[in-house]
Amino acid sequence: VSNWLAEYQLPASWLSLDSEDSDPARFLLYLTAGLQKLHAELGKTALHASQSEPPPPLKAVISALINEIGSMSHQIILVLDDYHLIKNDAIHNALAYLLEHQPVQLHLVIITREDPPIPLPRWRARRELTEIRESDLRFTLDEIAALLNDQLHLDLTPQQIEILGSKTEGWISGLQLAALSLHGQEDTDHFLDSFAGSNRFILDYLIEEVFRQQPPDVRAFLLQTAILEQLTAPLCAAVVADDMSVRDAQAMLERLEQANLFIVPLDESRQWFRYHQLFADLLRQQLRLRKGDTSTLQQRAGEWHQANGFLRRAVNHYLAAAAWEQAATLIHAQSTGLQKRGENTTFLNWMQALPDSVIQSHPALCLDYAWALALSGQPDAADGFLQVAEKAFHDNPAQYSLVLSAKIHIARIRQDLPQTIALSRRALSLIPATAYEPRSALSLNLGMAYWQSGQLIAAQDAFSEAREMSQASQNHHIRLLSIGFMSIIQASQGRLHDAADLLHTALAGAADSPANALSHLVQGALLYEWNQLDEADASLQKAITLAQRSGNRELESSAYRKLALLAQATGDQSAVSIALALAKRAAGDDAPQITRARNQAAAVVIALAQNDLETARRWADQMQTTASASLFYVPLFLIPARLHLAQGNKPAAGKHLAVEYEKASGAGWRYGQIEIRSLQALAASSVDDALHYLADALTMAQPEGFVRTFIDKGEHLIPLLHMATGRQLHSDYCRSLLAEFSEKLPLPSPPVALDSAENPLIETISEREIDVLVLLADGLTYQEIAQSMFVSVNTVKSHLKSIYGKLGVHNRREAVARARALHLLAPHK
Repeated sequence: VSNWLAEYQLPASWLSLDSEDSDPARFLLYLTAGLQKLHAELGKTALHASQSEPPPPLKAVISALINEIGSMSHQIILVLDDYHLIKNDAIHNALAYLLEHQPVQLHLVIITREDPPIPLPRWRARRELTEIRESDLRFTLDEIAALLNDQLHLDLTPQQIEILGSKTEGWISGLQLAALSLHGQEDTDHFLDSFAGSNRFILDYLIEEVFRQQPPDVRAFLLQTAILEQLTAPLCAAVVADDMSVRDAQAMLERLEQANLFIVPLDESRQWFRYHQLFADLLRQQLRLRKGDTSTLQQRAGEWHQANGFLRRAVNHYLAAAAWEQAATLIHAQSTGLQKRGENTTFLNWMQALPDSVIQSHPALCLDYAWALALSGQPDAADGFLQVAEKAFHDNPAQYSLVLSAKIHIARIRQDLPQTIALSRRALSLIPATAYEPRSALSLNLGMAYWQSGQLIAAQDAFSEAREMSQASQNHHIRLLSIGFMSIIQASQGRLHDAADLLHTALAGAADSPANALSHLVQGALLYEWNQLDEADASLQKAITLAQRSGNRELESSAYRKLALLAQATGDQSAVSIALALAKRAAGDDAPQITRARNQAAAVVIALAQNDLETARRWADQMQTTASASLFYVPLFLIPARLHLAQGNKPAAGKHLAVEYEKASGAGWRYGQIEIRSLQALAASSVDDALHYLADALTMAQPEGFVRTFIDKGEHLIPLLHMATGRQLHSDYCRSLLAEFSEKLPLPSPPVALDSAENPLIETISEREIDVLVLLADGLTYQEIAQSMFVSVNTVKSHLKSIYGKLGVHNRREAVARARALHLLAPHK
């Protein structure tokens, strides 16, 4: 790769990774720093986004990085070396996302011992992947001869070269070790006959041979420094025998380099080195075989790294030495910085290496750990450590407010709204009025809890304070979220146009910000209500894209849920089924109960619109909590009334709706009042009562131009609208609604199978079928697809038949369009 870069002459950045880079935030920081070597401004936006609190998901920051690279005028190469040391799915997923949306300016090279868990087969099928595999790297007999005889002057016969080639299978590491072992051998033929078997056994044998040839002082130095990730003379002198000076250590490092003992210089001045990873692994194995106690070595290494400011490596060495107190103290000293940078994975890995008894003896560390566990979705694990911190800091307002903040986060995860509200108010009372950053986050959480519990006025006040505090602290993420929620409050109170004005404020100049996923979702819901379905679809698709970038599964699920209702409004039954399945998939298997219930509520509404009462009942039976599919009347539970109406049981429906109407009117949920009054009109026992309810709904709805609330009630509302027109009850408004009915009401169509929670498309569409779709989108013929995938044309046709059925389409053009709309394929460049 080095030679190729030298010949290719494009700007390149080479990142040598180690195991600590498995922390997503650290990986991103390192990646950005590498890119900035090529262009100083590159990655600044992405880096700024990653340092907001709380940090956005890695995929969101990668999206910003993609946009920055895409604006460059020239091509660059990024090399990720030793990628096999990365053991974090979030990084693998982010890398896959980067490659799926790769700007043409970027070429990525990955050097790794093992295949990373990213969709290599898909890219191979697209011809977007160049691979240099093990077989390509094996030395031929001529190359072995050139290495051993021409360069290392071993003077081996052709037969001996062939034996070495056969034994090592041309593996360069084995050849290098064999070359070291052959120096000084009197009987070369005997040596070559003495080792056989797999590469592992060859290496075990050769490393022992290499060791035997080294003087005692070299063997001791190699073993004692094998614990180090990087080597420099002062560090080596501190770790090995007490009588080694820095000068002696530097001389030893240079001696090892001259002897080709797998030591690699890391800088031009040759002050820092590292062992080749394979050699380091083998040295550590030798250390284990000799059952040497490494705790003293690790302790010395930790102390040197701490004294010289290398705190991460110091922690790792202290943990390896079981120096728990030193490790705990140093971890706590770094915890705030790690959390601010979003390096939660590094912190959790360290904490999991500490005994619980040590952690619990440090209340401040317990608080740090509880926060990290809560942020990673482990509230139950956080409870015990939080109790220790709460007991220790009960009389310390500054520390106790941090304890409360952690408890608030956990209460919100558990959907315990009363606890969330009580703790948030208490925390705000302890925090100074000028602490803008924490107050903005606390107020946002408080507003969400008030909103979910139906307290609109209190929610509005909390969101207003969050907006004000976030402006003062320059936290644009919280500011945009606050505006999005404030628009929901306005719409919930029946003020649709005020809500739209607020959204315009949020979207102006920041329409593509992941934080505005919520604003696009609310805008889509408003446009749907005004029956501007094409525009609503565009807004919802934008909300989905931004929610995916930010990793907000709740928002993504909500947008797909609304998209399913929109598809039902347009009569696209296949899209209904797909959108519901995607809402379920976006929410995830560990979705909160309320999220699952909202998706199920949408499925009930859709099934009833299709006159499929049996399916609607099954969906309703799955709901484990009361919920609404609408953003604009969240705490109202209208599903029982809808089912009663579908069964013809008007008295039961009317009774339930009366209770919910009192709840809505008492809390100021005007949107919900209009919805309930329109349902009450259908549940009324007399025409006069029906027109009374309908007139009340029309009076509240007309100033804001409500449309879908009425149209979605179906054909049963049409006679009542005609009668209201005849009695001069909002005649013009009624006529406009009747006109919308005639233009927009979908033709009757058979219901689709919505009763299965395991939707046939999303649960069974395979990676292989997506590969076919990718090639189909690239315009390949059936024959070309077959050749790319190494299958027959008949197999391709079989895949396409399955794909068409799952997508509800009839030809390749429709299949590609549908797949793009569902985000199964990357959008057009």
